[in-house]
Amino acid sequence: MRKALPLLITGALVMLAWLPGCKKSSSGPEITGIVVTLKPQAGTNIDVNNARVQIYSDANFQNLVTEKAALGNATQATCTLQVAPGTYYVAAWKDMDNSGSVTAGDFWGEHANDLGQPLGVTVASGQLKAITFT
Repeated sequence: MRKALPLLITGALVMLAWLPGCKKSSSGPEITGIVVTLKPQAGTNIDVNNARVQIYSDANFQNLVTEKAALGNATQATCTLQVAPGTYYVAAWKDMDNSGSVTAGDFWGEHANDLGQPLGVTVASGQLKAITFT
């Protein structure tokens, strides 16, 4: 009985490989998300490494969807955040005083237009949308 079991399992795996839609993708699973690159504004002395990147479902930045640290160096840091298809608003901040929340002295930035109005980032299924902001 023990010798037949591995053959039976192997046979089942071979059969699954022939079923439509069961092929393993050579490029891996599709990721839906936003790739965020942070850069400090010209003339500022802000270290963006380990800044928190936050994704919100609303332009008022009230409904947090996910958050992750951007990693890199002082002048450029990046992170990828997985989200469901939809429109999102991106903010980043760095906790300069280690208080665990945004307080005076921390930096805060939003992905926005030249007038300071938040820009929505729309992501389709299987799409990685890249944005860069200062």
